[in-house]
Amino acid sequence: MLTLERPPRTFRPHPVLVVLMLLCAAWWGWVAWMVSGAGEAGRAVAGASGFTAFFLFSALAYGRSAITVDEDGLTFRGVWRITRARWAECDAFDILPGPLTLYVVRAAGRAVHFRNLYRHHRELAQHLLTRVRG
Repeated sequence: MLTLERPPRTFRPHPVLVVLMLLCAAWWGWVAWMVSGAGEAGRAVAGASGFTAFFLFSALAYGRSAITVDEDGLTFRGVWRITRARWAECDAFDILPGPLTLYVVRAAGRAVHFRNLYRHHRELAQHLLTRVRG
């Protein structure tokens, strides 16, 4: 029997974001190493190390994040958890325009958001506009 279901479509942040975050982490790691070797104050080393950790975490977050759209609903994958929402549970989809457009999906009493940093975010928004009531 022939089925006309569309295959699941996965949307991820632009890959260049991961590369940029890793380059920034490498830069701040180098700065931390240089100031620690130069005998600088501990605050300078701690500050540079903090930036290194921040950019490493950002690379992890951008590298792991994904939104999968299928016939039954959405799956949001973040750094710490995976959240599933069926289309029937989705109450609203809001778009807050700006330089970094914010998209918010409200489902079953919780909200999940993403920005226009995702590749093909307009296509994803179109999927959501046609499927989410409200």
